[in-house]
Amino acid sequence: MLNKTYSGVERTKSVRLQTLRGDFEKLNKESNETVSDYFTKVISLVHQMRRNGENIDHVRVMEKILRSIDLKFDHVVVAIEESKNLKDLTVEQLMGSLQAHEQKIDRREGRSLEQVLQTKLTVKNVSEYGRGAF
Repeated sequence: MLNKTYSGVERTKSVRLQTLRGDFEKLNKESNETVSDYFTKVISLVHQMRRNGENIDHVRVMEKILRSIDLKFDHVVVAIEESKNLKDLTVEQLMGSLQAHEQKIDRREGRSLEQVLQTKLTVKNVSEYGRGAF
């Protein structure tokens, strides 16, 4: 009986893992999404995959992030790929590099950090209102 139950659990994990793999491959950073938010989404999905038995290393995660980030980051992605060995780079260091570039872009486009945070807060409040949070 335990053997049948265990094999059912394993099949369920396998199906769930296939879905998570598909979600991982389809991930792309949206233009209105911050680097931090995108990394949170990717890391959350990676943790779910690992909980279901996937052996996914940090290099594969970073390669996925570099492939799926906005076009405005292309020259930074090329610089990172050319100058750094991804095996020696951590996900946190990659996120820091991309966030620094994002801040430069925001400053260049005239958006201050306060404006970005205010916009994000406004969007959050509007979406909560649409869900009946008020």
